[in-house]
Amino acid sequence: MARLLQASCLLSLLLAGFVSQSRGQEKSKAPRQMGNPQMDCHGGISGTIYEYGALTIDGEEYIPFKQYAGKYVLFVNVASYCGLTGQYIELNALQEELAPFGLVILGFPCNQFGKQEPGENSEILPTLKYVRPGGGFV
Repeated sequence: MARLLQASCLLSLLLAGFVSQSRGQEKSKAPRQMGNPQMDCHGGISGTIYEYGALTIDGEEYIPFKQYAGKYVLFVNVASYCGLTGQYIELNALQEELAPFGLVILGFPCNQFGKQEPGENSEILPTLKYVRPGGGFV
C-alpha cells in the first residue's frame, strides 16, 4: 500500500481527452478507403503528439504533451469496469519502476469497448478508490 502512495501515480496523469493546442482544427471528412494504408484518415490533423495536450479528468488543468518531449510516452485506454482493472496497479508499478528511464504513462478513460467505463468523469476516481480495484487505491 505504501508503495502505491509513493508511486508516481497513473491516476495523477489520468486525463479526460485530447485537446489540440490550435483548437480550430477539424478532422477531415474524407471517407476512409479500405485497403489503402497510405490513406490519411485525419487530413486536418498533422504534426506530432507534442502539438496537442489533454485536460485532466476533473477538467481543471490542461496538460501540454510537449512537456514529455524526450520521454517515452505510453497512452493507455483504461476502464474501471474492465476485466483488466488490475492493470491500474500494474501500470502504477511500471510507472514507478521505469520513470527514472523516462517512461510516462497517460491513462485515458474509454467507454468505447464493451461500455466498461460508463461513469462520468467525477465518478471514475472514487470508483477506482472504493470499488475496482478498491481498498483505497490511489
